[in-house]
Amino acid sequence: MDTRERNELQDLTFRISPSSFFLKTLVKSLFLVNNVHETSWCRRMVTMKNSARSRTIDYDAYIQKALRQVVREILTDVAAHGLPGDHHFYITFATNHPWVELPAHLKEEYPDEMVIVLQHEFWDLEVKSDSFSVTLCFDDIDERITVPFMSLINFVDPSVKFGLQFVPFSGEEEGLGVEEPHKPAEAVERPPKPTSNVISLDDFRNK
Repeated sequence: MDTRERNELQDLTFRISPSSFFLKTLVKSLFLVNNVHETSWCRRMVTMKNSARSRTIDYDAYIQKALRQVVREILTDVAAHGLPGDHHFYITFATNHPWVELPAHLKEEYPDEMVIVLQHEFWDLEVKSDSFSVTLCFDDIDERITVPFMSLINFVDPSVKFGLQFVPFSGEEEGLGVEEPHKPAEAVERPPKPTSNVISLDDFRNK
């Protein structure tokens, strides 16, 4: 309500009943309420502007999100059509992520991180918006596991020397105990044991 509208409202009220105390009080109340709303709106605008000035765009986070989407689309294609040619994947993920679903004995054996192989012996690959599930052979026993994309550390296809490295989540922020950055994965020359879809992390370490 601007000044002209306020004056018109006052004039109209006084013409109806100049001596009406009730109408005068009502008009004053309307003006006070309107002023309070205008003041609150101005304060909100100032707060939003200050917040915008102090905020920065986290480009790394957007890139990490996009790269995880790349992995998701690759796995979705494999789930629908299978692995073409010599393509196969070594996927490193944090086993202590709260959304990881892993048999208890594997979590005990790999408390921090684990590398799985999607090549010959994997079944029922299912990809969701935030995770993928697959059945793998561990020491001649088929086990179903679920890996959230947020838990990924490395995704490598040695057949074409393609690899993606993800920034591991902070142990302090997530309460998951992961503090030191992981070294990038490298193409593995030694093949994994045929009876297991788990390979040693030493195969990925710089020597």
